[in-house]
Parts: sequence; C-alpha cells; structure tokens
Amino acid sequence: MGGHGAGPATGTAGAPGAGGGTAGDGGTGGGAASGSWVMGYWAVWQTTQYPLGHVAWSDLTHAAISFVEPRAPGATSSASPYATLDSSNAVDNLGATGMSDFAVAAHNGGAHPLISLGGAGAGAGFAAAASPANQKQFVSEIVAACAKWHYDGVDLDWEDGINLADFQSLVLALRAAAPPGFLITAPVGAVNNNIGIDPGTAALWSAVAGAVDQINVMTYTGSGNYPGWVVWYLDPLMGAGSDHPFDVASSLAAWAALGIPKSKLGVGIGFYGRAVSAPVTAALQSYGSATVYEDDTALSYGNIAHYFVGHDGAVSHWDATAMTTWLSWTTSFHPSWTDQFPGDQGPATQFLTFEDVPTVMAKGTWLKANGYGGVIIWTINEGTQYPYGADGYANPLLDATAAAFR
Repeated sequence: MGGHGAGPATGTAGAPGAGGGTAGDGGTGGGAASGSWVMGYWAVWQTTQYPLGHVAWSDLTHAAISFVEPRAPGATSSASPYATLDSSNAVDNLGATGMSDFAVAAHNGGAHPLISLGGAGAGAGFAAAASPANQKQFVSEIVAACAKWHYDGVDLDWEDGINLADFQSLVLALRAAAPPGFLITAPVGAVNNNIGIDPGTAALWSAVAGAVDQINVMTYTGSGNYPGWVVWYLDPLMGAGSDHPFDVASSLAAWAALGIPKSKLGVGIGFYGRAVSAPVTAALQSYGSATVYEDDTALSYGNIAHYFVGHDGAVSHWDATAMTTWLSWTTSFHPSWTDQFPGDQGPATQFLTFEDVPTVMAKGTWLKANGYGGVIIWTINEGTQYPYGADGYANPLLDATAAAFR
C-alpha cells in the first residue's frame, strides 16, 4: 500500500507512541475536545488529489504528513536539514516551505499536525537511526524538527526490520526528551487470529503502553490472497473464521488483551479497495486462478465511486455479519478510466471490497459502544473523486468518518 505496507496480518508490525492520554483528549498532548480522535494520513505524493488548501481540517483531530524517513546520520541540505531525518520527498512534492505549510494549515483548521516517520520499506533507515549509536541524535532531531516546523508530535511508523529492543528504548527516550504536550502515536499490525501477536511484539507494546498517546491498528491490512485463506473483505468488522482469520473486533481485542487501555487503541479505515477477478464473485470463495488488484492510489475510494459504483451492472451488497459493503458483476468488468490512466484498461473485476459510508458508520457505532479511542485513515487524499477538484475537492468518506467517530 503506498506507505503502510500490506501483508498477512500477524500482529508483528508496529510503531511507538507517547503520552498516556484518554479517548476524548487525544493524549497528554491535547487533542479533540470531545469524542474520538480522527487521524488522517496525508500523503505528499498524492497532493494533486487533495491539495492542502482544500483539506477538510474540521473533520480531523490529528493530521499526519507522510512520510519523513529516518536514516543513518547523513549529509544535511536545505531539503533535509537534519542528519537523521530525510524530508526531501516532502520538499520535492510541496516546495521548500512544505513541511511548515502543512503544520500551519492543520493548526489553522483546528487539527494537530504530526510528522509520520517511516512507512513501508523504510525499516533499514529506521533501524539505523534508532540504533544505540545514533538514537540520542535521532531523538534530539525529532524534537528539534517538530519545533522548527511547528508540529505537535510524531507518528512512529516502523513497519519492517524492527529491532524490538531499540524500538522500546526509542519510545521511552523520546518521551523523556520531548517537551510537555508532545504527541507520539504509532500504527501497529492487524492480527491473524490463527497466529496472534508474537511474544516479542507483545512485550514491546506492554512495556511502552504507558508512554504512548495512541496505538492505531492498521485493520485495512488484515486480509488478502494468502496461503490457505479464502476471499475475505478489506476491513470487516466481524465474521472471522479459520480460513479467513481476521476482523476488526478481534484485532482490537487482541491488542487490548496486552493491557493497553482501550482508550488508547484506534481502528484503521482504508480509503481504497481490493478488486478480484473471475472466478471470484463473493467472499468466502476460493481465490483459484483469480487476479487481485490492490492499489491505494488508482483504486482509491474516490475512483471506486467514480468508475465502479453503478457501472456495467454492478450489484451492491451488504454483509450484515462483516458489516461491510461489496460489489459484484456477472461478467468481467474493467473500469473505463482511460481519461485518467490513458492506455490502461483497468483491473478485471467481479468482486470489489472497499469502505463506504455505511461501513464507516458501522465501525464508528461499534467503536464508541466498546470504549475504543479513535480512528486512523490511510489516506485522506484518496477520498476525492477524479477529475480532482471538479466538485470542489469534496471528500464524502472523510465527512462520514468525522460524523461516525467524533
């Protein structure tokens, strides 16, 4: 997935946080005045889809710019003024003042700006920066960068190649060095019920739970075409079984069972979908020879609404157990998106699983009823519909998420 890596949900992915707040205030650093948190990741490479000047900041309590990459100490530059933080991607996409521009826009809109550090594939750099040799400098530069660019804290998205001991010491050192009110959040993996959370990861998060503001579960990474698994939904609320061993409710329960307060745990919502070709026409079938298409830029919610819903005989269904919407076609469907992707026929599709307004509303109702803290969105840019800006950059799924969770 363009940043929050996908893969079989084992509960091993994770990232730290800091704070010790409660649902409703978003942690020790402040947060929403009431209700649950709504934290949206804003991807710098998707700025055309959702420019800063059009973001519905009032829908959010926290906004994370994605990504600044940790690294072994390297040469500094105007684009990357800190030796252990590579901010060049943000500067390349947003301009020389882009890091500060994001923070100013978020603050002006009433949301807490966070720097998301890492992302899928950034594990080697994260490991180098967090190592004993470099950790003191890394922590110092995180705090300095947030002060320079006017961020309220960081989201630690260390997903691959995790050194558990270094991660634990990093969380605790950052909390100790950070000023009062500094926010630290972290995404962690969805849980495969047949495996559970591995002991090392469980020990890490049990040890640092008191030092974090939010631990957000990337439940949109919980299912896929894995050995022994049948077709299942992108982000089902309930309904897991032995050959589809994931749902939101059981993942959140597994993390809470480690002793992490429910008020610090958040659910994940993906603003994209998964298209599966023939012979698949519904969940719980074998994948067989089907091809799977999952691209969190091309197959965004906005593009699903524009190119798939209501097209070529699409039939919309509601799974009352999983609490999710899905689409089916009687014959292979290819979206007509040559206006946006010239020469690309689009994925062959007979089954499409994705988040929409009813699924988001169901998750919000469930989360509040069960005492969990909030929601993260990957990515808010993907809620807009092509041609971008033709409707004023409307973002109906973001609006629905705010209504459901706040």
